[in-house]
Amino acid sequence: MRLDSVQVRRPVIDEDEEVTHETLSVAASRPMLKVIRPAAGSPDRFFVSPTGVTTIGRGSDNDIVIAGAAASVHHCRLDQKDKTFTLVDLGSTNKTWVNGKAVESAVLRNGDEIVVGDSVFAFALFANRT
Repeated sequence: MRLDSVQVRRPVIDEDEEVTHETLSVAASRPMLKVIRPAAGSPDRFFVSPTGVTTIGRGSDNDIVIAGAAASVHHCRLDQKDKTFTLVDLGSTNKTWVNGKAVESAVLRNGDEIVVGDSVFAFALFANRT
């Protein structure tokens, strides 16, 4: 998959800004995946589940349902533990990509680019400040 033509606009925050539950509550929104290049029929953003686990894939039983055959039925999962968000590939056919690299697992940072199937997202930790 070629990502040369996709440019990610990184959210504007200080690199050393500490992420805490208080910071997230002040932001008045949950972290989200902002859509950079949607598959047909996809919304422009998806919020991360407050349960700590967000499933992503083509199947209707996922928290985030991705349109298009390039996404696997159960493609990947976003796990939150305390202040850390980890993206885990679930054995997808077309792999899960973070910042242009295929990953089995990756700790996400604010503004990271994620590719699932034909969809491209930016991970936005501070949803209302991007």
